[in-house]
Amino acid sequence: MLVDTREQGCKVVEYLKGLNISFDVKQLFVGDYQIGNDCIVERKSAGDFIGSLLNERLNNQLQRMSFNFENPILIVEGIVDEVLYYRKIKRDAYISSLSSCLSKVSMDGKQGKISFVMLSSPW
Repeated sequence: MLVDTREQGCKVVEYLKGLNISFDVKQLFVGDYQIGNDCIVERKSAGDFIGSLLNERLNNQLQRMSFNFENPILIVEGIVDEVLYYRKIKRDAYISSLSSCLSKVSMDGKQGKISFVMLSSPW
Protein backbone atom coordinates (compact mmCIF):
# COMPACT_ATOMS: atom_id res chain seq x y z
CA MET A 1 0.00 0.00 0.00
CA LEU A 2 1.14 3.52 -0.80
CA VAL A 3 -0.02 6.63 1.05
CA ASP A 4 0.30 10.08 -0.48
CA THR A 5 2.63 12.47 1.36
CA ARG A 6 -0.24 14.93 1.90
CA GLU A 7 -2.13 12.33 3.98
CA GLN A 8 0.55 11.87 6.65
CA GLY A 9 -1.24 13.80 9.41
CA CYS A 10 -4.69 12.32 8.89
CA LYS A 11 -6.56 9.85 11.11
CA VAL A 12 -6.63 7.17 8.41
CA VAL A 13 -2.85 6.86 8.54
CA GLU A 14 -2.96 6.51 12.33
CA TYR A 15 -5.70 3.90 11.98
CA LEU A 16 -3.61 1.91 9.48
CA LYS A 17 -0.64 2.04 11.86
CA GLY A 18 -2.86 0.83 14.71
CA LEU A 19 -3.88 -2.17 12.60
CA ASN A 20 -0.21 -2.89 11.82
CA ILE A 21 -0.84 -2.45 8.10
CA SER A 22 2.43 -1.71 6.38
CA PHE A 23 2.59 1.10 3.82
CA ASP A 24 5.07 3.38 2.15
CA VAL A 25 4.66 7.13 1.93
CA LYS A 26 5.32 8.86 -1.38
CA GLN A 27 3.81 11.57 -3.53
CA LEU A 28 1.17 9.96 -5.74
CA PHE A 29 0.31 11.51 -9.11
CA VAL A 30 -3.38 10.97 -8.34
CA GLY A 31 -5.33 9.77 -5.32
CA ASP A 32 -4.50 9.49 -1.64
CA TYR A 33 -4.06 5.73 -1.19
CA GLN A 34 -2.88 3.14 -3.69
CA ILE A 35 -3.62 -0.49 -2.90
CA GLY A 36 -1.63 -2.81 -5.13
CA ASN A 37 -1.36 -1.90 -8.79
CA ASP A 38 -5.05 -1.64 -9.61
CA CYS A 39 -6.82 0.26 -6.80
CA ILE A 40 -6.61 3.98 -6.06
CA VAL A 41 -8.59 5.81 -3.37
CA GLU A 42 -9.30 9.55 -3.26
CA ARG A 43 -10.59 10.77 0.12
CA LYS A 44 -12.33 14.12 0.43
CA SER A 45 -14.20 16.05 3.08
CA ALA A 46 -17.73 17.06 2.06
CA GLY A 47 -16.66 20.70 1.68
CA ASP A 48 -13.63 19.91 -0.46
CA PHE A 49 -15.73 17.48 -2.48
CA ILE A 50 -18.34 20.12 -3.36
CA GLY A 51 -15.69 22.76 -4.06
CA SER A 52 -13.65 20.54 -6.35
CA LEU A 53 -16.82 19.25 -8.03
CA LEU A 54 -17.91 22.78 -8.91
CA ASN A 55 -14.53 24.01 -10.12
CA GLU A 56 -13.93 20.93 -12.33
CA ARG A 57 -10.83 19.84 -10.36
CA LEU A 58 -12.63 16.68 -9.26
CA ASN A 59 -13.54 15.86 -12.84
CA ASN A 60 -9.85 15.89 -13.80
CA GLN A 61 -8.82 13.84 -10.77
CA LEU A 62 -11.45 11.19 -11.41
CA GLN A 63 -10.54 10.97 -15.06
CA ARG A 64 -6.88 10.28 -14.22
CA MET A 65 -7.96 7.73 -11.61
CA SER A 66 -10.35 5.85 -13.89
CA PHE A 67 -7.94 5.65 -16.82
CA ASN A 68 -4.92 4.56 -14.80
CA PHE A 69 -6.45 2.14 -12.30
CA GLU A 70 -8.87 -0.77 -12.62
CA ASN A 71 -10.59 0.05 -9.32
CA PRO A 72 -10.78 3.79 -8.57
CA ILE A 73 -12.69 4.73 -5.42
CA LEU A 74 -13.89 8.15 -4.24
CA ILE A 75 -14.71 8.43 -0.52
CA VAL A 76 -16.53 11.52 0.73
CA GLU A 77 -16.54 12.16 4.48
CA GLY A 78 -19.15 14.44 6.00
CA ILE A 79 -22.66 15.60 5.29
CA VAL A 80 -22.96 16.91 1.75
CA ASP A 81 -26.45 18.35 2.32
CA GLU A 82 -25.06 20.75 4.93
CA VAL A 83 -22.41 22.01 2.50
CA LEU A 84 -25.00 22.46 -0.25
CA TYR A 85 -27.22 24.42 2.14
CA TYR A 86 -24.48 26.76 3.41
CA ARG A 87 -23.08 27.38 -0.08
CA LYS A 88 -26.61 27.89 -1.47
CA ILE A 89 -26.16 25.23 -4.15
CA LYS A 90 -29.27 23.67 -5.63
CA ARG A 91 -29.46 19.91 -5.14
CA ASP A 92 -30.32 19.22 -8.81
CA ALA A 93 -27.19 21.13 -9.94
CA TYR A 94 -25.13 19.05 -7.52
CA ILE A 95 -26.62 15.76 -8.74
CA SER A 96 -26.07 16.73 -12.37
CA SER A 97 -22.41 17.59 -11.71
CA LEU A 98 -21.92 14.40 -9.72
CA SER A 99 -23.41 12.12 -12.37
CA SER A 100 -21.21 13.61 -15.08
CA CYS A 101 -18.14 13.10 -12.90
CA LEU A 102 -18.67 9.42 -12.15
CA SER A 103 -18.61 8.16 -15.73
CA LYS A 104 -15.57 8.85 -17.89
CA VAL A 105 -14.83 8.15 -21.54
CA SER A 106 -11.30 8.61 -22.86
CA MET A 107 -10.31 9.91 -26.29
CA ASP A 108 -9.86 6.31 -27.51
CA GLY A 109 -13.38 5.40 -26.34
CA LYS A 110 -12.30 3.48 -23.24
CA GLN A 111 -15.00 3.63 -20.55
CA GLY A 112 -13.80 4.53 -17.08
CA LYS A 113 -15.71 3.94 -13.86
CA ILE A 114 -15.58 5.32 -10.34
CA SER A 115 -16.86 3.63 -7.18
CA PHE A 116 -18.40 6.27 -4.94
CA VAL A 117 -18.71 5.93 -1.14
CA MET A 118 -20.23 8.53 1.19
CA LEU A 119 -19.57 8.46 4.91
CA SER A 120 -21.75 10.76 7.01
CA SER A 121 -19.04 10.88 9.65
CA PRO A 122 -15.30 10.26 9.27
CA TRP A 123 -15.29 8.00 12.38
